[in-house]
Amino acid sequence: MPSGELRLLAQMVKMTNSNSAKYDHDYGFDTGLAGKVVIVTGGTKGIGAACVKKFAGQGAIPYFLARGTQAGEALEKQLHERGYSSIRG
Repeated sequence: MPSGELRLLAQMVKMTNSNSAKYDHDYGFDTGLAGKVVIVTGGTKGIGAACVKKFAGQGAIPYFLARGTQAGEALEKQLHERGYSSIRG
């Protein structure tokens, strides 16, 4: 992974607060992923869920995968209520 991607991931993790209603657009940095599909494994808990929210907030379409269907459905509902697109696998 190029160092720029590592810095972006570190920034995302640092700014993550799983109880916060804020998504990426509230923090003012741009991933450059608007309109692109991003794949996140383990996307319903912890850092994975935070990444899904951050990418969605930047206009990307997160395709997220996880074992738990209830958590996935809840996250997908939360994203769609905020007007974001997502795909749950």
